[in-house]
Amino acid sequence: MVFATTNSRQVEELISEKSQFDWSIMEETGKVTGVELLSPMLLSYRRLMIGDHKQLPPYATEKMREILTDINKLKNAIIIATDINNQQIKGDWIKERFTENFISTIDSETLEKLSSSAVRLHLLFESLVLEEKVKSQKYIDRYGDDRKHRKIASMLNFQHRMHPDIANLISSVFYDKKLKTEPSKEKFYRDANTITPFTFKPNSPLLNSPAIIWIDTPDVQQTKNNYAAESLPVWTNNLEKKYSFIRS
Repeated sequence: MVFATTNSRQVEELISEKSQFDWSIMEETGKVTGVELLSPMLLSYRRLMIGDHKQLPPYATEKMREILTDINKLKNAIIIATDINNQQIKGDWIKERFTENFISTIDSETLEKLSSSAVRLHLLFESLVLEEKVKSQKYIDRYGDDRKHRKIASMLNFQHRMHPDIANLISSVFYDKKLKTEPSKEKFYRDANTITPFTFKPNSPLLNSPAIIWIDTPDVQQTKNNYAAESLPVWTNNLEKKYSFIRS
């Protein structure tokens, strides 16, 4: 059993040695690009990806999507890649493929195909999940249900961590109300005898308050003369401290 990050030197060495494992299990796959997933995928014919494409995406995803979905920006990016002289950055594939002749003859149709393929592979985990969702729906439309459809992706519908009120909010906003709280965990949170992780002082306005409370505080960047939020040391915020009710 080997634990490693997707881009670690150990993974690179395992690939060079043509190592193979029974399983390659990748966690937080919604946070990484398809290129980063490629290395661990090469280490086994059986792969398990665990992640959530509705949480934090790969770094700079919005900027990448902006470039990859605009064929003019994509072409400019290809031209820039062609002009790179550093062989370690450029790589043999780019050097052989993105030639001056390729740039001069590339048409809109080719760019559209490159755009679609690049976006799909950049957000590989999200693409696989969404594509499976479409296939499953087609199966339902054709046969009435998808019980015989061999899914490659599925959602874990029960959560065991959050207070059910918090989970219900998240479920409604992000998961089409499909995320549920495991019954024993809901009973635990609803039980009046359950010891809470903290309590409020008797005179606190939050005493006996619901599980979710919204407190509106001034935005540091948009509020004039908001010096309280810029206090030192930089890791403190007196304005937030003012709105934080002391817990006993």
